[in-house]
Amino acid sequence: MNSYEGSMMQQYGQRIEAAAVGALILNPAALDRVREWLAPSDFLVPHYRVWFTSICGMRDRGTPIDQITLLSELRRANPSTLDPHQLAELATVSEQVPIPAAALSYAAAVLEESARHRLRTAGRRLLQISEGGDLAAVFANARTAMLEVERDRARCERFTAPSQTRGLSHALAASVPATARRTQARLELSPNDVVREM
Repeated sequence: MNSYEGSMMQQYGQRIEAAAVGALILNPAALDRVREWLAPSDFLVPHYRVWFTSICGMRDRGTPIDQITLLSELRRANPSTLDPHQLAELATVSEQVPIPAAALSYAAAVLEESARHRLRTAGRRLLQISEGGDLAAVFANARTAMLEVERDRARCERFTAPSQTRGLSHALAASVPATARRTQARLELSPNDVVREM
């Protein structure tokens, strides 16, 4: 993967995570299903991970969830970590959601991107492991790496049917209305977007 492709993937992932968090703020009831297979660690952007963790805790306590109550929760829990830019984003994150009712779809896309990221990381780790050392230790370390991949596969299967072999994106395509699929372009980046943001 070259640096351009890496930049595209990173920015696409960030937009997916923002859409997922924003949609879950607008539709907190979706958290009851999403949390069966989505974990805070699936969010690669640190403040989205914190926001997701916070709204899950608020849901558990029965606290109403919106930008204002989430801000209060963040101030109460981590007042020293509040970043002005992140606070400005929080004020508008729900307004940027293409389809508010598609929280499940956005959350599934976060899981898919996270699983792919960990799979790439595991691949690099396996390559490093194979370069040297005692063979028994190499196999033991490789097994640990593959167990992490297997855990991701099991979580993905909780969302998709066991017979689904084409990935979460294709599973979503069958369940998301046509109007939702047409708005996918809002989350995609064109080459010009990347050039402008570099």
